[in-house]
Amino acid sequence: MERPYTFKDFLLRPRSHKSRVKGFLRLKMAYMPKNGGQDEENSEQRDDMEHGWEVVDSNDSASQHQEELPPPPLPPGWEEKVDNLGRTYYVNHN
Repeated sequence: MERPYTFKDFLLRPRSHKSRVKGFLRLKMAYMPKNGGQDEENSEQRDDMEHGWEVVDSNDSASQHQEELPPPPLPPGWEEKVDNLGRTYYVNHN
């Protein structure tokens, strides 16, 4: 049985005149039934695997968020900054 899905295309735009980005990104969302039969689910998972999709269980312990350790301190005279695009960079004041 084909699952209902929806998709949306996002046009990829270059961030600068030097960028060679072209095309679009297609985001596809499929809705999974909450109380589906196990046999039906396994056959649908096999179909997805054949089409390059991977079904991931969100309750998997490997996907649980782990506490992030703080980064090590910067050397003396260094400063961490963030530009207007959200990129992190470092300044050496020595």
